[in-house]
Amino acid sequence: TMLSVSIHRLLLLLCALVGMATTELVHVSVLFRHGHRSPVQLLPSQNFTVDNYWKDGLGELTNIGKMNEFNLGQFLRKRYDAFLGSRYNSSAHYVRSTDFDRTLMSAQSCLAGLFPPVGDQRWNSQLPWQPIPVHTVPKAKDYLLEAPDFPCPERERQFKQVNADPARLQFYRPYADFLKRLSAGAGMAVTPASVHKVLDTLWINKVEGLPAPAWLNYSGPDWQRLVTVGASSGMSTPGLRTWCASAPAGCWTKSSAPWTTSATAGFLTAAPACASTPTTTPRWPPRWPPWATQNSCGRTSPRPCCSSCTPIPASSA
Repeated sequence: TMLSVSIHRLLLLLCALVGMATTELVHVSVLFRHGHRSPVQLLPSQNFTVDNYWKDGLGELTNIGKMNEFNLGQFLRKRYDAFLGSRYNSSAHYVRSTDFDRTLMSAQSCLAGLFPPVGDQRWNSQLPWQPIPVHTVPKAKDYLLEAPDFPCPERERQFKQVNADPARLQFYRPYADFLKRLSAGAGMAVTPASVHKVLDTLWINKVEGLPAPAWLNYSGPDWQRLVTVGASSGMSTPGLRTWCASAPAGCWTKSSAPWTTSATAGFLTAAPACASTPTTTPRWPPRWPPWATQNSCGRTSPRPCCSSCTPIPASSA
């Protein structure tokens, strides 16, 4: 009945208000993707070359990408303003990036929006920006954010299962003629395993306002086919998606545990940890992942709702 629904909603609201009154945020971790970049490869049939258009190189952050990340920084500032404090503090804020130009630049662009200099941090009256350290490690040793190229039997097993998965083969069967047309237009062999590379290049060209190739209309059915097939390329089985999403979780949890534990214990008053990464995550199919997307997770600590209450110890929460 309507009365029972209203009572249920009221109880949910009361629970939310009680939670807000008895907990406080003590730690925030933010994991975000790099901003818009140039293509990582060019199509043989197109004439948008490095020399005449992608002058900063392939796979590099573009001006659009810099603004993506700057806006993300301002969003995080607005969302966590009271928690962060008004100024950057090296003992409270830690930033980590993978060792790619575009992710390092993305982290720096985000920080420009997140921590503009205030007060005595202003060092140049004509430049509302301050340098903030972004930490990284070589790709081959980055077990936290970048899957290095090291032997992993389980990963090999998962990808072999993908290639032989009947559901995956059945998914691509109706697109066989489309992939042939795509190969002819792109000037390269396009397979289910590589179609996402064509989508990546054309998607970036589209965002940059470059004209569509003669063999593909951005508003036509073949474009939608490309988005559907390309965004599902190589990640079409639930087992692989689950494994790819969970495999780095142990390293991430182990690495972030000291930050969250010390914050809850009161050793860090404000400890957001930001990490900038590349990657086309397997959680998105069949939608192409947007740039500068972020996931935030926070840890709260119990606090008394009034002077006569005693909070539950953090270890028991």
